[in-house]
Amino acid sequence: MRSMSRDPRIAAVLCVAALLGGGAAYARLALPAPRTLPPSPTGPVPADSGCVAGDAALLSPHEIGAFTRFLDTRITVSPFRAFVRYRGTPPLLIRDYRVSRQDGFLANLTLHGRYRRLIDDYTRSLHYTVGYWPLVPFVGKVVRENPGPLEVYQWNWSFKSPAGAIGYMQMAHRAIEHPSGHVVGPDADVSVPLHPRLGDDAIGSYIYTPHDNGMSERAIGFDVRFGSAVINLNYQGGRGIAVTDAMALLHTALAHVARACATPSSMR
Repeated sequence: MRSMSRDPRIAAVLCVAALLGGGAAYARLALPAPRTLPPSPTGPVPADSGCVAGDAALLSPHEIGAFTRFLDTRITVSPFRAFVRYRGTPPLLIRDYRVSRQDGFLANLTLHGRYRRLIDDYTRSLHYTVGYWPLVPFVGKVVRENPGPLEVYQWNWSFKSPAGAIGYMQMAHRAIEHPSGHVVGPDADVSVPLHPRLGDDAIGSYIYTPHDNGMSERAIGFDVRFGSAVINLNYQGGRGIAVTDAMALLHTALAHVARACATPSSMR
C-alpha cells in the first residue's frame, strides 16, 4: 500500500478539497485591521505572474518557527481538473492556469519522539503504511497538547490572465458564503475580515470542529489576489492558533512575493 504521508500529491489533494468543501456553519469574526499593510493594492506581480512560483517567493522554515519543510511541489497542470465539473469549454481557472508552487512545513515536534510514535500508531490503525513523513492532518494528543501551529502551507498560483485568478477567487468566496460540504466532521467555517487594501481581492477563513475536545486541528486560511496571481496560506494547529499570528505570516509571505517579482530576472 502506498504511504499517504510520503506522497506529496496527497497534500495537494487535501488543500484543493478543503477549498472546494467549505463548512457546515457560517459566522463572522470581528478583527481589527492589520497595523502594517502588505504590498500595494494593485500588487507587485507583473502580467507574467510566473515569478510567484520561484524559490524567492516562498517562506522559509525559520520564519515560521521550529519547523521543517516536507513538501515542495511545482504543478504545471491545473489541479482543479480533478475536482471542478464542467461540460464543453473548461472554466477560466482551468484553461487560464499557468503554474503553481506549493510548499508545506511541519512542526519539528511531530517528526520525532512520543508524538511521532502516536501519529504512526494512528496511521497503522487506518491501515496505511508509515512513511518518512508523518500522516497529516494531525489528530489526537499531538493537537490537544500543543495549542500552537503544527502545519503551514503556502500555495502560490499563477494564471495567464487576471480572469483566471478571478475565477479562483470566485470559487473561494462561494466556498465560504455558500458552504457545500466539509472534508471531515461537522466543521464550522468562520469568515475572517481582511483589510480592504489587501491585494485586488482577499478572503480569510477559520475552520474548526466544535465539541471535539481539542483533538482535531483548526485551520486559518487566506487567499489574496494580485492581478493574475493568487497567494494562498494555510495555518493549521491546536485550539490556540491565532488569527493575528497567521496574518503576520501572510504579510511575510506577501513580502517574499513582492521581492521575487520586482525584477524580470526573478521570473521563472
